[in-house]
Formats: sequence, structure tokens, C-alpha cells
Amino acid sequence: MIGAVAVAGVTLALRDEVTPRESAAAVGEAEGGAGTVPAADPATAATPAQPTAAQLADVDAAVSQVRKRPKDVAAHLALAAAYEAAGQRQLSTIEYLAVTQLAPANAQANVALALAAYEQGKIEQSRDIIARVLKAHPRHPEALFARGVIELMGLNHPRKAKSALEDYLVAAPFGSHRADVESMIEVIDRKTAP
Repeated sequence: MIGAVAVAGVTLALRDEVTPRESAAAVGEAEGGAGTVPAADPATAATPAQPTAAQLADVDAAVSQVRKRPKDVAAHLALAAAYEAAGQRQLSTIEYLAVTQLAPANAQANVALALAAYEQGKIEQSRDIIARVLKAHPRHPEALFARGVIELMGLNHPRKAKSALEDYLVAAPFGSHRADVESMIEVIDRKTAP
């Protein structure tokens, strides 16, 4: 739900008043066509898949809820998830920022922002955000998973990564990242074996 990062051959599925961002139709129209999603820069990424009608409807419904309840953290989180599902990661990130304006310690929003920073190459910033999340929520599975990814891929600290990934398995034994975590631990064990 919080983004995708390649990890050793494993893909991770990884102010006073806050106002909603654009509806799905407005997003498409602003980019040159009703209901279309802008294509990514071909020099930097593949063109994202077009969102489905259901995903666009989810964005519109979530925008409506945020307009009705602009200070509702859950509404902003739902909008962030809807934007992400529709391939609008920048708008999703803006909503996670909105959540942190309303609830600065919100773990879900902060983990998403840490992964966004990581994907932009801001490794130290992403590590610092995750450290704050884990200080407040030491067993938060998504934060432990993100710490493992950041330590392994961003900072090249396999032992610290393994520790965070093992903590993830304890905190979420049936978690959605279990297979990825087990694969990363296997890679770490192979690379650090004497």
C-alpha cells in the first residue's frame, strides 16, 4: 500500500485547515484529458497503468469525504490510499503530509512519507522519520519493514536490517510482507555468511 521498492530481486508492494486535493476527473483534465492519468517521464520510468473506473470512483468518493470532514485523519488516509491505488503517488504523499498536520505522530502517514523520502534518495531523512515512528510505536510492523528496507538497501547495514526484519516477523507473523522479509533475510544470511 505504501509504494514499491526493488529489494534484492523482491518487489515491495513497499496547517490550520487541510483541504482535499483534486478529484479524479480534475486530475485527468489538468493533465490533458478527461479522466486520464499523466504518463510518467519516459526517461525516468515506465508509463503507469491507467486507473480503472472503480479507482477513479474511489478517489472521487474519498475527496468528497475529505471535503465534508477536512480535519478527519481517517478521511485523509482513505484519500491517500485512493490516490495511491489510482497511480497518483504525489497526491498521495500530499495527503499523508496533511495527516501529519492533523496528527503529527500518525504512524501510517509517517511510514508512507519515510518511504517516499527513501524513493527520492533522501535516505537519512527516511531513516530519521522511521526512527521517530518506532520510538512512539516500537512494534509497528510497517515501520519495522521500512527500517529493514532502508538499512539494507539505503544504508548497506545488513545486520541492522536483519534485526528490523526479524522484529517485523515477530510483530506481524502473518503480515503482508512476510514472503519479502523472509527472502531479504535469506539474502542477508548468504551475503554475511563467513
